Amino acid sequence: MTAIALGCLLIIGRGPFAFDPSRTFRAYRSFFMTNARARAWAVLVALLAAVLLLLPLGEGMLSDVLHVFGWIIAALALVTLLVPKMLRRFVLQILDAVESSIPNAIMRILGLVAIAAGLALIYVGIYVI
Repeated sequence: MTAIALGCLLIIGRGPFAFDPSRTFRAYRSFFMTNARARAWAVLVALLAAVLLLLPLGEGMLSDVLHVFGWIIAALALVTLLVPKMLRRFVLQILDAVESSIPNAIMRILGLVAIAAGLALIYVGIYVI
């Protein structure tokens, strides 16, 4: 089930780069244009942190790493909720740098690779596991 969800998220999040990279960058940029949208993103990140912190992950090194990762994500969400402008500037600078440094043809290829990887994850989730 997790592989299917990750495959769908991969296709939905990175698949549009295969069709129109500049429009996809514009859509990502428009999401972080207001403080309210940045705070909404922080709430979603806080939910991910809560899942990582509250689920019983068992014993061992991997559970400890995921627990620490959950605390780091929780700190990121808290900072974003308190100072959303800082996250907005950071994300917009990253999007501008990636859009200006990587040609559209390579972004289209990466989008196709993301679609293929997402379909492979869905296949694994349905038939293998």
